[in-house]
Amino acid sequence: MIAVENNPFRVIGVLANAKEKDIHRQKVKTSKFLSVGKSIKSEYDYEFFAPLERTEKSVKDAFSNIDQRQDKLEHSLFWFVNCNQFDEIALAHLSESNQEKALLTWSRVVDSREITPKLTSCLNNYSTLKLYSSSARMLSSGIANKLKLIQSKSFPAYVAAVTDDSFVVDRQQLSKKFIKRITQLLLDSKKTEKEIVDCFSLCERWVKDFVAHSFCENLIFEVERAIESTQKKRKGSGDKAFEIALALRKNTIKKIKKISVLLGTDNIKFKTISDALAKEMVQCDIAYFNAWHKSRAVFDESLKLLGYAKTFAIREKTKCEIQSNIDDMLERKEQHRVRKYFDEIYGEVDEVVDRMTSIAKAISFINRCKPKLDALFSEVGRSDDFIMVSSVVVSVALGGIITQFNATKPEGRSSDAVLSMFRSANSAMNTLSTFEMGSEVQARFDTNKATISESYRQVSEWQHQQQNKQQGCYIATMAYGDYDHPQVVRLRLFRDQTLAKTWLGRSFIKLYYKYSPLMVRKLKNNHTVNKLVRSCLDGFIKQMDRK
Repeated sequence: MIAVENNPFRVIGVLANAKEKDIHRQKVKTSKFLSVGKSIKSEYDYEFFAPLERTEKSVKDAFSNIDQRQDKLEHSLFWFVNCNQFDEIALAHLSESNQEKALLTWSRVVDSREITPKLTSCLNNYSTLKLYSSSARMLSSGIANKLKLIQSKSFPAYVAAVTDDSFVVDRQQLSKKFIKRITQLLLDSKKTEKEIVDCFSLCERWVKDFVAHSFCENLIFEVERAIESTQKKRKGSGDKAFEIALALRKNTIKKIKKISVLLGTDNIKFKTISDALAKEMVQCDIAYFNAWHKSRAVFDESLKLLGYAKTFAIREKTKCEIQSNIDDMLERKEQHRVRKYFDEIYGEVDEVVDRMTSIAKAISFINRCKPKLDALFSEVGRSDDFIMVSSVVVSVALGGIITQFNATKPEGRSSDAVLSMFRSANSAMNTLSTFEMGSEVQARFDTNKATISESYRQVSEWQHQQQNKQQGCYIATMAYGDYDHPQVVRLRLFRDQTLAKTWLGRSFIKLYYKYSPLMVRKLKNNHTVNKLVRSCLDGFIKQMDRK
């Protein structure tokens, strides 16, 4: 450590408890040597230290640096004194560059012992040698022992040895000055702030807090300023609070992490500033949500800010408050998601009300609503709200179907278009029957479904009869002039009961229906041919009757 290697006492060539006359004598001697360009050696140069080059300026500065008693005392904490036989022995080992023996000598009288006035010099020397060590553990021990010396009740004895009996020292103030000096020396040696804090790990809690706070003062101040700035921006621009909060997080997250590392998460200052940051994130979330929730969904952004806020929260009360906000926002998001289904279904209803001009439009409406109702059912089940919206869909579709159904004129029953419409209406009613609906709507639906179903059955049956007539015995009908003539009916029975039951008969029927219409068209007005055909058919029927 440079404070040891370049210590003023080392430059001068004396121990820290040297008498004023000895210091003056050394000053005169050193000045004479340097004035004639000669170098001067000292028994306290200690070869295990870095080589020391004395110049007139460095020597002059060294004497100046210990001119005052306070300065002398402070510099002595980074050098050696000789106040008893233990110091004498250990310093002799240092002169031989045997640091281990020196440490062992001092450790035997200071480790695990109460610090008496006689042993203060040993503790000082022991800790000074450790301060120079390259071992982090030794350095930490040296710092802790040095502060133990300053804080001990026997420290005045050490002060008297270095200065005089009349000098009174504020031990707490001196401790803080020593801590600051060590901190700066470690910073100059390129150690990180965390490494420096660790160097004080063997010290009392107040010492570690003091060091950490010295690094965190500016960080805490910067975080506080960032919070204040965010508050002002948020109050003026709630619609931009999301971006403002993200900027706050970006600007403070590394600082708050550094503070937590340096102070520890149990430190009251860290808890206070981190919780303040979390609460401001929550306020940004509230401002942003209030500014936008009526015009668009901002649940994801809101949950993101609350999640960030929770990462900053330290106290349980703050964490619980934020978690409560998160739970509330998740519930709102879920309600909005479900409400979206209702909105979509009611939107479909609004689109078709008073504009359902055909059964096809009713079916299209039903097909669009069904998957939306299915999705809603999977979310809310058979709730009252679901029954209500499903009943609305059924009512609207039913109204459109009934209107179009009633608009069909009875005289049009023979029309294929009417049959198609009745078929579509019946199919639509079958689909609607799978929808949930309230009791009143259900009763009205059942009545109309029965009516439409029966009407469709009747029309289908009539149409079937007409088709059967069209598929009658073309030649027989032509010959007798009437589809319902007894002889024609007799031939149809022969077709259905005899011919249709054999493969050969069915083949004949197939050929008959293929070619007979053509023959009928060509011969229907030929009375001679019709008479001949009728005579042949009468004979055939008589033959069947005999059998």
